[in-house]
Amino acid sequence: MLSMHREIKINNTVANANKAKPFSLVVSGLISILAFVVPSSSVNYPSALYYSAIALVFMGLFALLIRTQLHSLSRFEKIMMITWVTYPAFTALDLWFRTGWIWTEFQEPSRFLLILPIFLMVRRYGVSETAIRWGCFWEQWWRVVMASINTKC
Repeated sequence: MLSMHREIKINNTVANANKAKPFSLVVSGLISILAFVVPSSSVNYPSALYYSAIALVFMGLFALLIRTQLHSLSRFEKIMMITWVTYPAFTALDLWFRTGWIWTEFQEPSRFLLILPIFLMVRRYGVSETAIRWGCFWEQWWRVVMASINTKC
C-alpha cells in the first residue's frame, strides 16, 4: 500500500511539473536574455541597461504573484535578504531622524530593495550563467574596441 501511495504521488508531481515546465523554460530564457543585456550594455548603452533592469524588476514582482511550489530558503539566502533590507532601512532611519527625508539620498540604498523580487524570481526559475558570462565578455570586448578607436596614435 505504501509503494502504491508513493507511485501515485510521484505521478502527480511529474504531471504537474510537465504542465509548468514550458512556462518555466520561457521565463528562464527571458531572464537569461535580460541577464545578458544588463552587463553587455552597462557602459556603452545605458538605456538598454535601464530598460532591462526595469523589465527584471517587473518580472520579479509578477513572479511573486504566481503561486508555485517553493523550496525553503537556506541560511545563507536568509542572511543575504536580511542584509539587502537592513541597509536601506538604516539609511531611511538615518535620513528621517538626522537630516530629514531627502529622496535623492535614498536612491542608491533603495536599489537593494529592488533586488529582492529579482533574486526570488531567479531562484525560482533559474538563469543561464553562460548568458551572464557572455554579457560580461561582450562588454569588455566592446570597451577594448571603443578604446582602440578613440586612442590617438
